[in-house]
Amino acid sequence: MGLKSMGWGGGYKLIPAIFSRNHPVCRICLAVAALWLGVGAAQNAARAQDFVGGGQRSGGLPFVPAMFGDARQSYPDGIPSSRGAEKIAENDSPWIADRVYFNWNYYHDVHGFWDHINRETIGIEKSIFDGNASLGVRLPFFQVNFEGPTPAIFPPGVETSAVGDLILIGKLALIQTPDTVFSTGMVVGVPTGPNADLFNDVTGEEIHSTTLQPFLGYGQVWGNTYVHGFSSLLVPTDSGDVTILFNDVGVGYWFDLGDGMVQAVAPTAEVHVNVPLNHRADFVDSVVLMFGANIVLQSDSTIGLAIGPNVSGPQLFEFETQVTFNWRF
Repeated sequence: MGLKSMGWGGGYKLIPAIFSRNHPVCRICLAVAALWLGVGAAQNAARAQDFVGGGQRSGGLPFVPAMFGDARQSYPDGIPSSRGAEKIAENDSPWIADRVYFNWNYYHDVHGFWDHINRETIGIEKSIFDGNASLGVRLPFFQVNFEGPTPAIFPPGVETSAVGDLILIGKLALIQTPDTVFSTGMVVGVPTGPNADLFNDVTGEEIHSTTLQPFLGYGQVWGNTYVHGFSSLLVPTDSGDVTILFNDVGVGYWFDLGDGMVQAVAPTAEVHVNVPLNHRADFVDSVVLMFGANIVLQSDSTIGLAIGPNVSGPQLFEFETQVTFNWRF
């Protein structure tokens, strides 16, 4: 059973409506944010400042920066867009944290009739159960520029934009010490964004399914060196959609710069392997390398900069750049 892609079906019209207080996505985001921040205000006084689970890392690191991550193939003719922000490794960590975050992804020379894609994601993670678990939510926004033959619904050369699918995340630390973590959890991709315009070749029905992504996370700190990663399986609720196995690992080193405005710099290198387990006539294996650094500011906020190529063939895109921001509270 194959798939075919026809674009986004006019999803760019959703931008004004999404910010209405009566829009369901807006209501969900406001409710979740209020709940997370309310729980945080009640818990912060009882938790250690340096480490959510309490204690200090052997190397003196107050925390391990989040991974940069990469993108997953969303359509036979394209990559990340409305459905692209649900991968657990995107700007996330196997350690539990209290944080508000933002990331910007730029994909250059995208396969198919795309020229480039910009995607911004806002999110929040809040610890619960004395720092042994967390709940989170993400919401992506994206802009697409077409080149060559474009879908009839878009004028040639016009950049279009929309709000993507809402992402809900639950994370549980099975083992969590200042230097070691093993965690598990679930990511749920809710199809609140524009229609994917994927169609089942046999039935002709449109496919924009809810996705479930169980994951395992791991991390280890040796002095100022750290390794962390995720293994996860993206399973759609519609068998006509693609199932993908993700494996992501990164290594970094923390250079302490003292107590100034910039307190540390942590260069990192990451490998991301994405393997579709079905519909392989339409979806391809993808290996992405990311190289970058996290700049640690006062109050343990971080700004991350990274760039990396898609080294597998056929390429989904030529290269990806990322800018991330994490504010820990």
